[in-house]
Formats: sequence, structure tokens, C-alpha cells
Amino acid sequence: MPTILIIILVLYIVSRLLRYLMPYILRRMQHKMEERMQEYAGRAAQNNTSETVKEGETVVVKTARDTSKNKTDEIGDYVDFEEVQD
Repeated sequence: MPTILIIILVLYIVSRLLRYLMPYILRRMQHKMEERMQEYAGRAAQNNTSETVKEGETVVVKTARDTSKNKTDEIGDYVDFEEVQD
């Protein structure tokens, strides 16, 4: 019986603590996330302004090509089926 009372008491205390601490924790997490997003946006803006591209110009960005085997080679063998007449 005393074990159950201790468990209930501990749960009650934890719930009360969380009730007052969670808003603080969530505000802090939100503030950190806002700082990260502003930092990320600042870096992205710096990267975009570093390129000297006039407005209206078309820019082609080449990427590395995949030189591995064709993906259809790994599928398997082709089987030619014939129609059977009943």
C-alpha cells in the first residue's frame, strides 16, 4: 500500500513540475530553432549574392553524371512469352 502511494505522489509531483517547466522548455527550443533558421537564411543569402548573374539571365548548372551501369541491367533476364491457342 505505501508503494502505491509513493508512486502516485511521485507522478503527481512530476506532472506539476512538467506543467510549469514545459512552456519554458518549448520557448527555449523555439528560440534556438529561430536562430538556426535565421543563420541558415543568412548563409543562403550570402551564397546567392556572391554569384554575378544579371536578372533575366539563364544559368545552366552542370552536375556530375552517374557513370555506373544502367539500372535496367540489374533487373533480370527478359523472357519472351508466346501466346497459346486453346
